[in-house]
Amino acid sequence: MKTTIDIPTPLLERTREYAREQDRTVKSLVEEALIKLLEEHATRPKRVLRDASVPGWLTPEYAGKTVTEMIHEDYEERMDRIVHAADWMLESNDRG
Repeated sequence: MKTTIDIPTPLLERTREYAREQDRTVKSLVEEALIKLLEEHATRPKRVLRDASVPGWLTPEYAGKTVTEMIHEDYEERMDRIVHAADWMLESNDRG
């Protein structure tokens, strides 16, 4: 696959010089560097965060739920309140 990347001129000049010295192409050097970077990343141990949860801080309806689930429920509840408030305002205008 062909793509375009911006490389600072001094870095590209050094890379071209190194490629000539090694009788290689800049493309092959970039490929090798990316492969090494990705392999290093893949073999690096994953960071595992310690459990820093505090018992008793969540209300019962949120117990056992993920943060994402809590956010979605909170958002849905807020939207319901907004819709109900808008309905109430429309009904009040119709009555008065």
